[in-house]
Amino acid sequence: MKILLVKAPYSDVYKGLDNIATNQAPLGLVYIAAVLREAGHDVNLIDPENQDMTYEDMASFIQKETPDIVGISSVTSNFGNAVKVAETVNQSGGPLVVLGGVHATSLPDEILEKHPEIDLVVVGEGEVTMRELCSAMDSGEKVDYSTIPGLAFRNDSGQVEKSPPRPLIMDLDSLPFPARDFLPMEKYNVQVHLSSVKGVKATMLSSRGCPNFCTFCACHVTMGRKYRLRSIESVVDEMEHLVTEYNVKYIQFYDDTFTIKYQRVVDICNLIIKRNLKVKWFAHARVNTVDEDLFRLMKRAGCAHVSFGIESGNQDTLNSIKKGTTLDQARKAVAACQRAGLKTLTTWMIGNPGETPETIQDTIDFAVELNPDIAVFSILVPLPGTEVYNKYRGVLFDTSVNWEDYKTLSTSNKLALKSNTMTNEMLFNFLHTAWKRFYLRPSYLLRQIWRMQGWAEFSYYAQGAFGIFREYLLTRVKPTRNTS
Repeated sequence: MKILLVKAPYSDVYKGLDNIATNQAPLGLVYIAAVLREAGHDVNLIDPENQDMTYEDMASFIQKETPDIVGISSVTSNFGNAVKVAETVNQSGGPLVVLGGVHATSLPDEILEKHPEIDLVVVGEGEVTMRELCSAMDSGEKVDYSTIPGLAFRNDSGQVEKSPPRPLIMDLDSLPFPARDFLPMEKYNVQVHLSSVKGVKATMLSSRGCPNFCTFCACHVTMGRKYRLRSIESVVDEMEHLVTEYNVKYIQFYDDTFTIKYQRVVDICNLIIKRNLKVKWFAHARVNTVDEDLFRLMKRAGCAHVSFGIESGNQDTLNSIKKGTTLDQARKAVAACQRAGLKTLTTWMIGNPGETPETIQDTIDFAVELNPDIAVFSILVPLPGTEVYNKYRGVLFDTSVNWEDYKTLSTSNKLALKSNTMTNEMLFNFLHTAWKRFYLRPSYLLRQIWRMQGWAEFSYYAQGAFGIFREYLLTRVKPTRNTS
């Protein structure tokens, strides 16, 4: 069976913020590619924008390679590009078009009803479902999609049906390492405003699933809430594989929260140190699972940056979005990280259900108080599959009909929501105020310049600063309100 996997183009969605938007390898697709190749299938993978391929180039490639299946992956904001890829495939021959990813998993019925160019939707994790689908098609007999868990499809009458849910993959060590040999690894970046390390950069997962219940988060849609762990040895083996096979200098752990299990982080760090593995890395932490001792050990093991999703500086808002953390925990965690000598990134949201100008001002003030190296501010994006989308859409806000508006860094003066309590103009003005208040402080600027370690770091910070200045600090906009 010949399978072509395609990452839907993404960077054009963030036009205007290309200086600070990340460019990450399609980790889900290279996992699927590895599993299918291990099963004996003929697999290829393209990342069009990182391989300088236009849609016309894709069409020529498909006509030349004649795959039996084309699998496409996208998130919500670049779903429109996934549809363009599917249309390109349809115009290039007759491969079966399969869509996967968090957006597809959230809205399989709607996608199949509205988009005839898409034949199947993979619901949930894709590795085993794609392997079983390809094996069934390889048999030469007509495939009964209802017998393959994790699929949405049209029946013979054109009605959308779903097969039984796909169980989560519990033994993550059973999966081969992602097939990164398909990718132009040197073209990817993980955090343009943080990574001052020259050389190849990569993302990897040490776990899947998140047991938390944040109302705004869609991570559980594909990965579930069951926290599943790779073995310590498997994690460090892959890190070593990245260093030796791809000369990787910097790794971003893409786990929703790397620090959920304290002792596990300790064990990973100790094994990295024992193997004398020289690579910098970045991880997402939760403020109620860390302390200074852990951060110091992480730094010894090569950790350079830590990210915290703090989200709000108002405790009532934190409670409302079910963050499960407190302001005091955030203060202690960020301060401990800074004392350990790690660089800190924090993310913040405004426009949450029940927010007022006063609670948003609390968030801006708290970000300034914590004084991290990087603060990323955004307006709530009600992603499909989240509690906030399912519970409040049509009640506290209306949503955009343009999926391109569903991005965490808002550009083009458009939002995914239209709040019933604050105008979009108010939200955008608060967003601009937050960026200006945080980044245009003389004390902040002097501290960052003092801490920079050479030209490479200065260059990365300059790129990020230019993007922020151009999009958020230069102008005060009056955006139009979206229509639902």
